[in-house]
Amino acid sequence: MAHVPLIALERLHKTYPAAGAQPTAAAVVALNDVSLRVAPGEIFGVIGRSGAGKSTLIRCVNLLERPDSGTVHVHGVDLTALTPQALQQQRQRIGMVFQHFNLLQSRTVAGNVRYPMELAGGRSPAEMDARVHELLALVGLADFHQRYPAQLSGGQKQRVGIARALANEPQLLLCDEATSALDPETTEQILSLLADICQRMHLTVLLITHEMHVIHTLCDRVAVMERGRIVEQGAVIDVFLQPQHPTTRGLLANAGFLLDEGEATQGGQPVLQLTAVGEAAQQPLLDLLRTQCGLRLNLLEGRITRIKGQPVARLRAEVLGADIPLADLPAAVARLGGHAQWLGAAQGAQA
Repeated sequence: MAHVPLIALERLHKTYPAAGAQPTAAAVVALNDVSLRVAPGEIFGVIGRSGAGKSTLIRCVNLLERPDSGTVHVHGVDLTALTPQALQQQRQRIGMVFQHFNLLQSRTVAGNVRYPMELAGGRSPAEMDARVHELLALVGLADFHQRYPAQLSGGQKQRVGIARALANEPQLLLCDEATSALDPETTEQILSLLADICQRMHLTVLLITHEMHVIHTLCDRVAVMERGRIVEQGAVIDVFLQPQHPTTRGLLANAGFLLDEGEATQGGQPVLQLTAVGEAAQQPLLDLLRTQCGLRLNLLEGRITRIKGQPVARLRAEVLGADIPLADLPAAVARLGGHAQWLGAAQGAQA
């Protein structure tokens, strides 16, 4: 039996009224027939340019924004059908990490983490103190209980934000651009912390970001948004290696993940793209092809990266010749665990 999704968004629409008093100003359609499902235990990323609708989407999950139409099911409960009191109870099962931390400046670090538990009730002061101590140790701030937000760095503030989001032991964590206000080194630390926490606590995570790096480092699946719609979604490695929509290709190209797939070279030779994932990416693929097939290449471009910790190698090369028919090269690459695709002058591969 298939897992029941932890999040099921069905046909969400959200429109904001036109800004200003101009009679010709148009309303803003933030979400346009958006449906999305997130399975228990997965880390799901939503990416898109500014104005694509990402923030509205994630805020609809806990109804900080209420959609004009459509349904929001979390833990099998339709949040859009709940009374305010019942909705507040359901929100206690959903943690949220904000882009700009949203810490209470008048409270200490411990006070900020304690605050959601005070609102929820049901814990004694000693139980809340114990939970605060546990969470601050988890995020690496065991000695920061009595500091105030103004005394913290950006990364430390976000660690407090993560601890606060976990205070009521949620099963679902929403991350609203959780690293975009941080420098690259601190971003890496926060991503590592989130990955460790999610694995340790078996959390389900829905995050939005405009940074491809966050997606390929942390996420299992991804959805790409453009103008209020989801234009592409799938496993991160599939979307990164075989993007289908122009928006996805543009985001990947701007982030340096997409090779130049120009169709022609000055020499007019056929162009081959080689891709290897996992163990195949760590073997000397080109040397093996040279030895076994007599393959002679003019390397045009290559890149090695990691997607969710898994090595991925991709290169583009002009094929100068081989000891086997060029049409047989993809099968030879497949036997070595890689994938080959002719680009542009594919007719040359039939010679």
